[in-house]
Amino acid sequence: MQVTIMENNAMNLLILTLEIRRLYPEASVKGFTDGFEALNWCREHSSEIDLFIGNWWGENESFCGPEGANIVSMVSWKKRPGIILCADDESFRAWSYQEGASAFLLRPVTLDKMKETMKSIKI
Repeated sequence: MQVTIMENNAMNLLILTLEIRRLYPEASVKGFTDGFEALNWCREHSSEIDLFIGNWWGENESFCGPEGANIVSMVSWKKRPGIILCADDESFRAWSYQEGASAFLLRPVTLDKMKETMKSIKI
């Protein structure tokens, strides 16, 4: 399974990566904190990604290219991956589904939250 994560906060990226690897030890995880790098990589590998996890910017976070939520609509997916969008605020849940997410994940991410979220994803 190929998992791509766009999270502009390095600690959030590390937590997501660790939880995915705990649930799916065989998964290949490609993580980004730069939205432009993530966008280019997703465009080049749009037929290989099984799961895309993207962020909504938090109020106190720095911007570095498009956020994960925007990358979803900026890529012409050759194979549409399962999509999880995550944020610090529950108010982003409805927006996530409007942006095409398969699931929404409220930070802080925990193993239990990740397990529950993955139940709704078809990979």
